[in-house]
Amino acid sequence: MNKYKQLQKESSALNILFIEDDEDLRLQSEKIFKTLFNQVDLATNGEEGLEKYLKFYEEKNFYYDIVITDIKMPKKNGIELTKDILKINKDQDVIVISAYEDSKYLIELINLGVNNFVQKPLLIDQLVEPLLSISKKINNSKEASEKVFLIENFVWDKEKKALIKKGKEVKLSSSETILLNLLINNPYITFSNEDIYNTIYSDKFDKELSIDSIKSLIKRIRKKIPTDMIKNIYGEGYRVNKDVFVDI
Repeated sequence: MNKYKQLQKESSALNILFIEDDEDLRLQSEKIFKTLFNQVDLATNGEEGLEKYLKFYEEKNFYYDIVITDIKMPKKNGIELTKDILKINKDQDVIVISAYEDSKYLIELINLGVNNFVQKPLLIDQLVEPLLSISKKINNSKEASEKVFLIENFVWDKEKKALIKKGKEVKLSSSETILLNLLINNPYITFSNEDIYNTIYSDKFDKELSIDSIKSLIKRIRKKIPTDMIKNIYGEGYRVNKDVFVDI
């Protein structure tokens, strides 16, 4: 698989903001970026770029995955824009497009934490390597954030709502899955029998609350999960034992 196809595979779910004042370059690049990324937004200068960056977060509640910016632009240059963006989101991945005469600015950008530079004239081949590297890093980070590591070689996959032990999925009933998901996602909350009932049987309004059925569910699931993972808080209900989390 060549690197361009690799990039298509890695970047298809990502969103980028491209800031460039040269109209021809901006529109030509947009056509290529749209074959690679989920969403491509354009800006003609740093001021507009910052506005779009903030608007994207307001609408989506997350930031662009990648920002690509030129240095020399009207109203607000790429260095000022990068500074503003990194103040808002210090983890933002930025690729800076620079001309040869911009080299005096690169140290300032490096000191800001930027380490991806592409020299003009801009060719897509020059962008493939840094885009592929950043896309892989982002995807690996997202994949890791979707997993909760537990003691005794257990892993909870938040996206799939699945319990894994040593690479193999543990068979859970739908009720067990709902309960485990509830407890793991809320490690600081104690849930009463009624809370658990309302979560599991939310679509069955005619089903009466049975304390015995909740106790039976807890007993069954305890045989499939790490030792002492579910704590019984006398008179209150159940909560997850935070000691089972490897990364907490």
